[in-house]
Amino acid sequence: MDRYAWIDMHCDTLLRGNREGADSFWDGPGHQSLKQLASSGQMAQFFAVFFPPCLDARDQAGLRRAFPSLEGMTEDTAYFLALRGILLDQLSAHPEAAALALSPAEIRRNAEKGLASAVLTIEDGRLIDGDLSRVAWLHEMGVRAIGLTWHHPNCLGYPNHPDPAVNSRGSPPSGGKRSRR
Repeated sequence: MDRYAWIDMHCDTLLRGNREGADSFWDGPGHQSLKQLASSGQMAQFFAVFFPPCLDARDQAGLRRAFPSLEGMTEDTAYFLALRGILLDQLSAHPEAAALALSPAEIRRNAEKGLASAVLTIEDGRLIDGDLSRVAWLHEMGVRAIGLTWHHPNCLGYPNHPDPAVNSRGSPPSGGKRSRR
């Protein structure tokens, strides 16, 4: 287990896997690939699902340009499930490289087996959409960390911003709940 000495708590490899195809997730030039993870001596990698602003804005033209494999999807949930599917499919296709970990104990067990661990996270809590029951659903889906805000306000709050007026806002916009489902 000494071989697996570190854990990286963020990479955007799932975003690249969506844009360039699942094979890039195995051996692509992104932040981290499963092949790199297996050979690096790393204990675990947190794989983030990043929610592009074009999804939130329902910008179909921007969505098609940025994510051709998600044509027609404007719902954050569908996007999350698509990227989660890439992770699970690639772990299943390459069981010698890494395994999903849902707890610290599973990270340790994987390391004892000589495997790195993949931990699913989301970058921007807007998927919660003002409904705290979605936190339990995300846990059931395997998410183990959530970045509460990213670059835009969501139901949980405002991001850090160089403008003091933005930083001083106390509650999320419009109660934080979006109207679409």
